[in-house]
Amino acid sequence: VDAVDTTAGTLQVMGQTVQLTSSTNFSDHRACVSATTSPCTAVTTPAGLSATTGPTAPGSYVAVHGYLYNAGATNIVATLVSVADVPTATTGVHFKAEGAVTAVGASSVTIGGLTVDLSSATCRVSGTTTPCASAFSTGQVVAAGAAVAPPLPATTFVAGFARLASKISVDTAGSAVEVEGVVSSTGTSSFVVRGVTVDTSTLTTALPAVGDVVRVLGTVSGTGQTVTVSATSVVVLHAASSVKVGLEGDATAITAGSAANTFTLSVLGQTVTVNEKTRLIDMSVRGWDHRDPAGNPFNITTFATYMAASASSHVIAKTETDSTGNLIANSLAIVPASNVAGVAGLVDATPPVVNSTVATTPSTLSVHGIAIEVAPAAVTVHGHNGSGFNTIATGDQVVALGTWSNGVLSIGATVTLRNQLFDAGAPREGHMDRGEF
Repeated sequence: VDAVDTTAGTLQVMGQTVQLTSSTNFSDHRACVSATTSPCTAVTTPAGLSATTGPTAPGSYVAVHGYLYNAGATNIVATLVSVADVPTATTGVHFKAEGAVTAVGASSVTIGGLTVDLSSATCRVSGTTTPCASAFSTGQVVAAGAAVAPPLPATTFVAGFARLASKISVDTAGSAVEVEGVVSSTGTSSFVVRGVTVDTSTLTTALPAVGDVVRVLGTVSGTGQTVTVSATSVVVLHAASSVKVGLEGDATAITAGSAANTFTLSVLGQTVTVNEKTRLIDMSVRGWDHRDPAGNPFNITTFATYMAASASSHVIAKTETDSTGNLIANSLAIVPASNVAGVAGLVDATPPVVNSTVATTPSTLSVHGIAIEVAPAAVTVHGHNGSGFNTIATGDQVVALGTWSNGVLSIGATVTLRNQLFDAGAPREGHMDRGEF
């Protein structure tokens, strides 16, 4: 890193101007981060990076991942800046620049603000060694690397190799693109995902919310700085406000939904919607995994008639709430008939949890509105193997198995595989399967 501009949110690395955004991640893999003696503070923001001071004091050693640009002042919009120890080996490729060629010399190319000397390099095009003098042209994306660092600050670089990369700059007007990631900000008719501005002025659907995981299909606009999308090209893969809930119980009240290829059913008093995206499977009969699914297909078209003819109405549903709080099934499995009922998810704030310390008095709580009464001895908390009077808190992730009767899931005092409440505590970052059995 030759320069850090915290006001503009940019770095200078290997002659490239790197634009940082709210979606840029940082990771620090230096040995001192995890050292037991004299540890250093992990770099999590640009402020943690050091810049080059003169030709002998190099800045932080980083690898930058992101989108290549060939217009304006930015060469790369970064999605990840990874910090590592400065390499000491004299072989291999430790220094690299990749980007669009803006100028070609007799034995050099210019990539961003870096002049790459190819006089002693091996140049390859489509895997074939090619004379460097005629290997590349302006506008092509070239990757050049070497084992030895360039003089600092980096404006010239003697490359050991250079190759034509099978990439285009993201700002190539008219190119089709697909972008998937978390929405970092929204406007009146646009939003930003992974540093790319998505123009939604031609869409009739609502904008995604900040935090939503989306997939965008579109075409790069003529300005080279936005992605213009068609009316059906933005798909919300995971809503930021969604909550996952697992349910086990008998399915009742199966009815056709208001939209084509949808059905609703009731499980533990909860209305669950099944649609054409729901994964359906019948595990209720012996040898289910060896049956030919074409013989008696279970799909959204046959859903109502198949459920009506099934010998078991007991199901396990993995669901996720939509923007209005309705439960949508990601998967639904018919399992052998059973009197076991269960729910997995986050403990509700209302009504408040009541933790009992009396063996004969149950603790009470709810998960997504499902009332639960559990004997204190049947509560197992993550990290505690005993079945004493463990405490349940609002927001904890729990799996509860017991008996469903009169609108209440009851769990007795004897812990078995079919009668217990396991409390995993508050969800931690990286728990992507909350609420699933």
